[in-house]
Amino acid sequence: MSTNIPTLLLVNASAAEDLVRKVISAIGQLACIRQETTLADAGACIRRNEGDICLYITSSRELPPESLAAAAEEALIPFVVIGDIDALSLPAGANSILISEVCPEVLACLIRNATTAARQTHREARMRVLEDLRLREDAIRVSSNGVVILDCRQDDMPIVYANPAFEAITGYSVEECLGRNPRFLLNGVPDQAALKVLQRAVSEGTNTSVVLLNRRKDGAEFWNELQISPIVAPDGKVTHYVGIQNDITYRMLMEKALCDSEERLNNILSSLNDIVYSMSLTGAGEILYVSPVFRKVTGLTPDEVYSQHLGWQDLVLPEDHPIVLKAMATALEEGKSEAQFRIRHKDGSIRWIYDRAVLATDTRGNPQSIDGIASDITEPKRLREKIVQAEKLAALGELVAGVAHEINNPLAMISGHAQMIQQLGDDDVKEDADAIVRMTKRASEIVRNLLRFARRQDSERQQGSLNAAIEAAIELGRYRLDRHGVALDVNLSPNLPKIVFNATEIEQVILNVFTNADYALQSVPTGERRIGVRSFKSESSGRKIAVIEIADSGGGIPDDVLPRVFDPFFTTKDIGEGTGLGLSICHGIVQAHGGTIRATSRVAAGTTITIELPATD
Repeated sequence: MSTNIPTLLLVNASAAEDLVRKVISAIGQLACIRQETTLADAGACIRRNEGDICLYITSSRELPPESLAAAAEEALIPFVVIGDIDALSLPAGANSILISEVCPEVLACLIRNATTAARQTHREARMRVLEDLRLREDAIRVSSNGVVILDCRQDDMPIVYANPAFEAITGYSVEECLGRNPRFLLNGVPDQAALKVLQRAVSEGTNTSVVLLNRRKDGAEFWNELQISPIVAPDGKVTHYVGIQNDITYRMLMEKALCDSEERLNNILSSLNDIVYSMSLTGAGEILYVSPVFRKVTGLTPDEVYSQHLGWQDLVLPEDHPIVLKAMATALEEGKSEAQFRIRHKDGSIRWIYDRAVLATDTRGNPQSIDGIASDITEPKRLREKIVQAEKLAALGELVAGVAHEINNPLAMISGHAQMIQQLGDDDVKEDADAIVRMTKRASEIVRNLLRFARRQDSERQQGSLNAAIEAAIELGRYRLDRHGVALDVNLSPNLPKIVFNATEIEQVILNVFTNADYALQSVPTGERRIGVRSFKSESSGRKIAVIEIADSGGGIPDDVLPRVFDPFFTTKDIGEGTGLGLSICHGIVQAHGGTIRATSRVAAGTTITIELPATD
């Protein structure tokens, strides 16, 4: 396009030669005429901005194509039609003008006005383009993200542009960066997997985003979040790459600090014996978080809890649900709560839990979850019950001993007089005297049992074989067990530690346990009656101990009865079948030997009595 004389694109000239000559004659030196005989060439010239006016000449009432008018409108140049056509038939466009006859004065005026308007339009367009470019340049210049442009047409893809933020992030001036490939930022930094991703994207001409560890000019390392995008020429070739970098060093340091903090917290939580948890307030109280020790207490891993969406109702025994619901209501009302309840371990055993919970709220005070600490108090609770039981037995023993001694004297007198009546009395009263003697003997036996329970009588002890005492007790009880169809399974360890004990008393303990087991097995079908006896060595608090374990296949003892089996005079047998002193006496004998005796049982699974005696070596 000429800046002084306008260029006029003359289109469709071959279709109206006479009219064309008139137009050329009328225009004269007012414009540089460029004839384009085909519509395709004319459209290309317009799109290349090679004309100031497009003049379409027609002599056969042929309408100009809309594509040509649209191209002229897009190029902001007048589209003039000369010919005998209806003005309403002109293609839509703000620049379309119709002239029905060739008039030199009209054409001259039109050319001058159109040229002035076109130049003004082009000046305004160029100003808008320049303003837009300046705006984009300012936006890139003030951006906090580093921006670089690489020239893919040059060897090694050098930097041809870098904004001030790139200087601030890397410490290198623009002059130090231009003409260099950005790999100088990797100075001394080991190979990184992200580099391969970056190289593959460049080779394929695609965009990508990576995180690289780079080095500043002063040697300090920084994390660079880099996004690259290709600039593609009209021929489809990539000419440049634009890289936008963001210094995320602070974010990476914070993420690492957070990870380190989480790891430390997890280590602390793992070292605790208590469960730390968070529980939802909605639905079934789904567990949101549990610390690693949860597995030790419940047998379930945290992953199992999360994947199965378990809640407190899946763990707590149904009969203890009201306790938990009451604790939750207290936490909602008062902000905190305490409760003791039972859960079922994965292996089926029951555990006692002491729970302390607080209500967690959001910033507006709305309840979000219940967080707390849960302690396994099964063993401490058992020990406390054991201590209470021991104190109760000790107190009762004192009472029983006093009563037994007081009863002994009257019994001796009654027995003596009854024996005198047997010897000297009439036959009529001898039968009554015999009954009195029998009853006094039974009463005396009960007194002796009471004294044994109270441990008021000293017993001689010596070092011996515990297995021998077990075998002796088995021989004494075998006849009764065989008669009742009870099978014995005996497994005695030859490596028991040496102990000092009274063999007769330990045999009595074992026989008493056999008697109770035999009674419990009467409700079991004959072929399923079994008693297992085994001995083995163990350790407790660093001391060697000898252990006797007697297990039966009976119906078991209910949970509410089990804590009372060692109480004096407590029995589940029918009236007249037991005094309730058997296990109490066993407890006293074992305790006098410095040992322990305990019962474990599950309903329908049998009962196990465990006796532990301290070793002497």
